[in-house]
Amino acid sequence: MQRDDPQVLTEARLATESTNKRFGFTKHRFRTFAWSYAFLLTLLSRIWTVKDPGPADSELFAYIGREWIRGIIPYKQIWEDKPPGIFAVNALAAVFHKQFIALAAFEFVALFATILLIHRILSELQCASLAKWTAPFVAASILSIPYYTPGGNQTEIYILPFAACCIYSFLRATRNAALSPS
Repeated sequence: MQRDDPQVLTEARLATESTNKRFGFTKHRFRTFAWSYAFLLTLLSRIWTVKDPGPADSELFAYIGREWIRGIIPYKQIWEDKPPGIFAVNALAAVFHKQFIALAAFEFVALFATILLIHRILSELQCASLAKWTAPFVAASILSIPYYTPGGNQTEIYILPFAACCIYSFLRATRNAALSPS
């Protein structure tokens, strides 16, 4: 059976409605709960960036960012092999009085933007409603595991929204190319 088959769509809709009735969920409540959970978990998971930054990369990036603000030139007077983007983020955070609080805010924005883009990617793929609205739960839970971003202020955190944006853009472009007449 194909996904566009009306019988399959009707059966899926009836199964979802019976589950929603059984657990008392409405679509609006579920969406609100999913995004609230994602927002709060992502926000709370940035606490270790403030309280316990990693001993190696995190503080080194912060140091190079602070020095860049003071006029020291990265790669010439201070050396680290990472690209300049991580130093620019840390330099921007160094403008604020509490650098690691600013970094935690930047991380929150990057991770929450990634979660939003994952939802848009699933919408673009025309996934089932349950999959689209479960995505904030799953994405926030995975992105908040300390094992993946120990100490915070990792280059991987800041790259995630750009990677998700590339995937979303690719999907949009291929869909538009398929729709345009040849």
